[in-house]
Amino acid sequence: MTVAVENLLAQCALKSTGSGLVIDCPSISVANLLWEQRQEWIGITRLFHHSGKIKLVVKGQDFASPFNPFPEQGLPNFSDRVRQSMDDNLLRAPQKLDYRDILDFVRDAGDPVCVTNHLTNTCLLLNDRFSADRITWMPAQYIGINFLWLWRDSMDDYEVLQRELRQNGRVDNFTFRLRRVDGSMAEYTKDFFIADDFLGYPARISISKDWRPLSVAH
Repeated sequence: MTVAVENLLAQCALKSTGSGLVIDCPSISVANLLWEQRQEWIGITRLFHHSGKIKLVVKGQDFASPFNPFPEQGLPNFSDRVRQSMDDNLLRAPQKLDYRDILDFVRDAGDPVCVTNHLTNTCLLLNDRFSADRITWMPAQYIGINFLWLWRDSMDDYEVLQRELRQNGRVDNFTFRLRRVDGSMAEYTKDFFIADDFLGYPARISISKDWRPLSVAH
């Protein structure tokens, strides 16, 4: 049985370097599965680099030689189509956008963007537009975290968001409270929309507009 690529990547640490992307796997079995299914996930490198090689390691030790995912040409650029859809207010749930569309949008967005598995609340991707005061960790450190835990003290806000997304497929300027990973509480204002296919799962995409701290870390 094929293991979902998303579940495999969620177990790994991703690090952007000057020459490409390093994927540090927790075990040889995970590395083997990723290698066998690499055609399904190599597009993720475009979030970190327009070009560059990908290197699989296991707990810091080399697993396979670095490889170029796009030896001749990159994936087609879908970002213009995605932005046009947003401008035309056509984003209704679920959207016929695949993971390559989403990667292009996240990479090219001018605002902080986060992609979350809409079914499991697992963090999948963040871009590099988050300021140091807004985000406690480096963006790659959030990948694989279950964000539902961060909603634990504001489940009423979470339920309102879920209801709006079910009804409309998107929510603009949604203000909510969230517990940050350092234990502090903050208030955020974001746009949300649902895309129907990120590596086989519906994705909840948020575009951050504003935020303010409500309490300090404890």
